[in-house]
Amino acid sequence: MPTRRDFIRTAGLSSAALGGGTWAWGQPPSPLYQGTQLSIPEPRERGYYRPLDELSVICTPQAHRYECRDGQGRLYAEGAAQAEVQIELAGALGYHELYLLDRKGRELDRVSFKVDCETFLKDGGGRYADFFDILRETLFSSTYSSGKLVRYNGKYYRYYSSWFQDHVFAAEGLKYFLPDLKTGIELYADAQREDGLIWDNYKHPYPEVQSYWEYRFDYGGFTYRPEDPRSSAIFVRIPVENIGEHTFLEGLYYAWRATGDDAWMRQYLDHALKAVRFATSSPWYWNPDTQLLKRPFSIDRWDFQSDLDARITSKDFMGADLDRTRYGVMYGDNICLANGCQWLAEMLEVAGRTEEAEEMEALAAGLWTRLDALAWDGDFYRHWVPVENKQELDFGVDTNRQITLSNAMALLRGLPHDKAVRIIQTYRDLRDKLPTRTPGEWYLCYPPFERGWHVGKWEYMNGGVSPIVAGDLALG
Repeated sequence: MPTRRDFIRTAGLSSAALGGGTWAWGQPPSPLYQGTQLSIPEPRERGYYRPLDELSVICTPQAHRYECRDGQGRLYAEGAAQAEVQIELAGALGYHELYLLDRKGRELDRVSFKVDCETFLKDGGGRYADFFDILRETLFSSTYSSGKLVRYNGKYYRYYSSWFQDHVFAAEGLKYFLPDLKTGIELYADAQREDGLIWDNYKHPYPEVQSYWEYRFDYGGFTYRPEDPRSSAIFVRIPVENIGEHTFLEGLYYAWRATGDDAWMRQYLDHALKAVRFATSSPWYWNPDTQLLKRPFSIDRWDFQSDLDARITSKDFMGADLDRTRYGVMYGDNICLANGCQWLAEMLEVAGRTEEAEEMEALAAGLWTRLDALAWDGDFYRHWVPVENKQELDFGVDTNRQITLSNAMALLRGLPHDKAVRIIQTYRDLRDKLPTRTPGEWYLCYPPFERGWHVGKWEYMNGGVSPIVAGDLALG
């Protein structure tokens, strides 16, 4: 099942080749398949060869050596010319060129051939291939599935959702089908606030006068109106949420891994470090006593607090007040930041910035240690541990025993094996005690809140069953 990932393994480059290269997807640079002194068979069925295919080359006796170059013009195969030569295809997508050279290195002949790929799955009975097609069709059913072009301060970008977290999650699936994984990250890097904050969305149209979102969140610098009035939207940070910075780390890491573009990745390492330093110092998002990320009382990582908490502060249910909001440590925020710092350390190491890589590794280790001491109960992570402006509220449920979705997310974000085993067993135990009519154990929050939220019991985040959890459990 060749995919773009195969290119990373064989040549360090993949679908990034779609956007550049001397002859990546233009006209063939030399005759296709048949030359005067060498020939290769025309590919059957699809009109192109795939990466890792074996290419059979017929050479004339006058040839001494052969060279094969990829869609970026880079040499990836060479050797002594024989009557028939087998070459395993690798390198960047596009038109590849095969050269025949004499003993003095002079060119005798050359031909070109097209190398492309698509992600697919085959299995004996077709069951998993059908499921794969369903997943692909689901990805492409969104209005954003092929990307939406947006403008910010004179530059154009493409994203797969107007909310940054959703863009990153969608891109992690679409990277197997679409080439543009960079500009959605560049948008949030270019607009990063001076102190390092990363915005949550670029969604709401650029207004002539104050917008509703500016009215709601103009305190704390939680909105930004671009200088260019032709920009598509304004940037918004939801005060309740604490995901922007680690989302940037995850998005940058996966875009780099999918494209193999080290030079591009290096351009954004300072943005990533700046984001980490903001997240671990801002009074809105960092608790200095526990040395952990904090947020108002929300259902796991969602972007609204309880109605009871909103009444305490007289704020919008997405808002916050440093003096009155009940702040607590939500384990999912900290796990994602710790894992993001580990990813950032890997990128820094590749860039030769060893000292900063070690700093990020140490920060990640400290986050894990402090979080485990505060929130791990032996079977799963406690949902939310109060740390500031503490006040007991009655939600009709023991919040310390609620299992929420970030436990499943943690399975894919650096969780140690022993804890992963306990979390999976927790969901298995839950499955065994549920009624047979229950669609699955993949609850976003179980048991749900009885009261205190604008979301009803067993609905959406408050006890809904979701493939968000199912997918992470399956991968975990």
